[in-house]
Amino acid sequence: MLRACGMDVRVAVTTSATTHEIKQLEGLKLVSIPDGCSLAVPVIPRSIVPGDTAIARLAANKIATFFNGQNWKPDVVHAHSVFPAILIARQLALIWKVPFGITEHRPSTLTINPQGFRYKAIREAVTKAAFRFTVSGEMASALATFYHSKPFIPCRLPAASSFFHQDLYSGTSRKFTFGHVSSLDSNKCPTNIIKAFSQLENAKACELRMTGGTSTEIEELTALTESLGVSEQVILPGQLQREVMPKFMSELDCFILASTREAGGTDLSEAQACGMPCISTTTPAGNFAINSSNGSLVPIGDIASLKNAMQHHLDLGKPSLKLRAAIREQARDTCSPHSFAKFHSNCYQQVTKA
Repeated sequence: MLRACGMDVRVAVTTSATTHEIKQLEGLKLVSIPDGCSLAVPVIPRSIVPGDTAIARLAANKIATFFNGQNWKPDVVHAHSVFPAILIARQLALIWKVPFGITEHRPSTLTINPQGFRYKAIREAVTKAAFRFTVSGEMASALATFYHSKPFIPCRLPAASSFFHQDLYSGTSRKFTFGHVSSLDSNKCPTNIIKAFSQLENAKACELRMTGGTSTEIEELTALTESLGVSEQVILPGQLQREVMPKFMSELDCFILASTREAGGTDLSEAQACGMPCISTTTPAGNFAINSSNGSLVPIGDIASLKNAMQHHLDLGKPSLKLRAAIREQARDTCSPHSFAKFHSNCYQQVTKA
């Protein structure tokens, strides 16, 4: 998406080295990948002693040497998630004498022990960053408070262009069709969705399509649908190829994301890019993406409220093309590739000028 705006983007993928990789002396072993490099970074268990910054410095030196060998130097270093990326980004910024910043995606960063050495190293890097982004408004407030930093700026996770280019409606069924596109693990609460669906006044005249899941998860959910008497209405096709997802979504009438935890909610962006009304739980992602004109919010874990929201959308009937178009236009302004790239381009220009 950034390259589409004319930016030259290279990638350094940093992962936490496993015990096996460290024993095999593969920690900090740099591997060339398309458009960049990858390396496994050793991690001090539970940050019991200082040393994360020193390890980050070693990793940064290897990355800088790799890109210098290609006669390439960035204008900005952008880290994604605070550990270990921001520590390495800060060291790269010192080597290249350029600004650096962070986008934090993961709520788990808020569980780091604030008394530990790792927190202190990360907090110092966060406070010195030229920009701080995250994926929702609530995450922005929580991160700024946790790290005692200047504000984090929220930016919605984008949907790919293919979702915006898909026909607004590709369905052929006369049945009102609910859908869930994501994993089917306990965090996504698929059992709550199925239970709420089974309680609809006219569930027999509807469909619920839920993609993803392991074979075990699908077997368990299939058993649940049978026990609730909706096995013919609930479709569990398993994992689908990425390229068919825009069409799959455009065949739905209402998208449901009933997660317990959801920081950014790419699925919500993709559904709205297809012009679809959404029901979401009040996670940071849901609160950031959903308003009265594009869907409904329900309390986390509240099956009765989820059922009522589903009944409300069912009673409204299949969304009109006019409504779908309005939802897509909202999404185009907030989570399209163009809006995402423009947001970042403006920031990079500001920090490089400064």
